[in-house]
Amino acid sequence: MRKSCASAAATWRHRRSTRIGRHEPMSLRRTFPAALAAAALLRGAAAAAEEPTLSVGANRLQIYLGESVVLTVKVGGDEQAQPDLSALQNCRVRFLGSQSDSRFSITIVNGQMQRERFVGRIYTYELTPTAVGAFQAGPVTVTVGGRQLRDEGPRITVTGVEEQTRVLVSVTASKETVLADESFDITLAVALERLKGRFSDLDPLDPAAPPQLSADYLQGEPLPGLDCPPVREMLQKRLLPQQDAAGFTINSYTIRRDPFSSMFNFNFNPDDFFKETPARFALDRRPLEKDGKSYFEYRLTLTYTAREEGNYTFGPAVFKGKAVLAVDGAGRAVGRNIFAVGPACTVRVVPPPEEGRPASFIGAIGTNLIAKAALNAATCNVGDPLTLTLTVSGNITLDNLRPPALGEQPALTRDFKVYDDAVKVNRLERAREFSYTIRPTREGTLEVPPLDVSYYDSEARAYRTVRTDPIPLRANRAPELESEMILNAATGRSARAGQTLQLSSRVVAPIEVDPRGAERQALVSARRHGALAALGPAVLAATVGLRTLGRAVARRARGRRRREALRRARRRLLACRAERDPAAARAALCQAIRGYLADRFDAPSAALTPADARRLLEARGVAPDLREELCAILERHFNAGYAPGLNLETRPAADGETARRLLERLEGELAERPAAETGAPAS
Repeated sequence: MRKSCASAAATWRHRRSTRIGRHEPMSLRRTFPAALAAAALLRGAAAAAEEPTLSVGANRLQIYLGESVVLTVKVGGDEQAQPDLSALQNCRVRFLGSQSDSRFSITIVNGQMQRERFVGRIYTYELTPTAVGAFQAGPVTVTVGGRQLRDEGPRITVTGVEEQTRVLVSVTASKETVLADESFDITLAVALERLKGRFSDLDPLDPAAPPQLSADYLQGEPLPGLDCPPVREMLQKRLLPQQDAAGFTINSYTIRRDPFSSMFNFNFNPDDFFKETPARFALDRRPLEKDGKSYFEYRLTLTYTAREEGNYTFGPAVFKGKAVLAVDGAGRAVGRNIFAVGPACTVRVVPPPEEGRPASFIGAIGTNLIAKAALNAATCNVGDPLTLTLTVSGNITLDNLRPPALGEQPALTRDFKVYDDAVKVNRLERAREFSYTIRPTREGTLEVPPLDVSYYDSEARAYRTVRTDPIPLRANRAPELESEMILNAATGRSARAGQTLQLSSRVVAPIEVDPRGAERQALVSARRHGALAALGPAVLAATVGLRTLGRAVARRARGRRRREALRRARRRLLACRAERDPAAARAALCQAIRGYLADRFDAPSAALTPADARRLLEARGVAPDLREELCAILERHFNAGYAPGLNLETRPAADGETARRLLERLEGELAERPAAETGAPAS
């Protein structure tokens, strides 16, 4: 390989000195830099003309009063423009920080290099609404290049919660911000006011009616970007062996009932073999004094490890059930049903600080980095391509590593040409290898200088730079070919007329080219051409047929669901009118409206909030009065289900009849439209 490269370099030098074929190279030498300059100007003009952008988003669209949301403001086109949030009302604003969103990428496809550049910045704020109802997280404005941009921001629903001090719920994080590969703790704490007198050491919990704790993150589902603890295994260890003991139920965890426990009490029921009851869990208890009151605080702590940058929300946590307030003379618990909410907390996984960041920073975070450099040759000719391999390992993060920009280190570029845009990355188990192509630009005894590689020390909270050992190299002068050594492929004679070359005593060219070109050779035998040609259409026809059949079945199912939407809603509304329990009636009414919208518009009903319903009807062009009246009923009963202590005025029976009338009107309005306008599947 080295010999061929040396011959190529020698041939290039000879052509330059003897000016053989000089018109074409001279034309390229004159036009290529001009073309590069023109392309750079065009790219600069495109970057300058890039439209500035502003986008605003929140990590949650439904919260309880007292909770906060994280507002993310992304500004494109300028890294210095500051967003203006002064127009926000009925909330407290806290600035959490900002980070660069600028990026530069190089893509090489079929030998064509394409560069893309984006300039921007991300700003993060914490908003705490101070009133119940709809909260508009905007408008947010910013001025970029003399042009003012405006975003109205997301609409957030704030639900009220009854104020009380009997039960206090909280979800807290050990750290508000962490770096990648750092761990943090999330603690759920429930404080119950202690009983008085001789019962003060007893748990203020009723064994016959344990309260329920609800928090999404306790379900044990994986969270992308985090290493999560084994929640189910941890809860299994906290499972109470006796299901009549005082404890908490958590989410929808259940346990199969022991049928033999009732059999020995002469109450054996065969159905007990299959019956499941809510599982009860014991949490760590400790005494707590707060605001002059005595509590028992029950805690559950989970440890997470960050892997990717982003905002991660835990909670809210909801307490629903009976809290024991006293014990009567007969030894029976006297309690009260309480609804309490622990505000969610957000942990931000952020990059290291921009201040003081060296140019050699490669995105590594940890406590120790080891860098080693190696060269694939000890001697070479000037202009020969060499492979420089940089190996990075140690107690650092490997997922976010990027190749060091060696072309920006002056000590290396003084004697070498570095190709940063052709780096090869080899992912090892505990290390990364970056392979660069470099070429020496002068002859003599050279040295690949120590290379700077920087990382962020997560313990010292500071940037550290390590250097590789220098590598000696001997670069020889590349041989130059005389004109007599260039052979004519057609005649076998030298380029100098009248002179005969003795090939046995001359340097033989490494490659001989025949003017007739290469012989044609078939890749596949002729007998297999027909089989291969027929195989493709057959596979394509089978794939298209199966896909068409699957789409037809799915389309038929959606059409049946759409046609039966009103009938199912009517049945649910009849159940709402017959229900005597107000809470159950409200739930039936909400399910009827949400179920109809989900069936009619092919949407998921489980996550359909009043705000989602309003957007869904608005997108389908439903009359504003019909849309607002139907959504008002849904929102009224939806909020009452989450905040029963507010005593919201709800009339499930009367609202159910109104909802039936509105749904029938909506069905008639949709029936007059084409299927494409209603979002219905084509029949």
